[in-house]
Amino acid sequence: MINDETTIRIKRRNKERLDEIGKKNDSYDDLIELLLNYYESKKKRRNNG
Repeated sequence: MINDETTIRIKRRNKERLDEIGKKNDSYDDLIELLLNYYESKKKRRNNG
């Protein structure tokens, strides 16, 4: 079975910032996906604007 998870290192301050953004039941994967989706939507708007 292929494991589709990995480990990344982030600075403690960035972890704390993610904690501030997330809700109690959010995983860090959920938060990263949320931020990536937000970034991509903003990028598309700038490129189409």
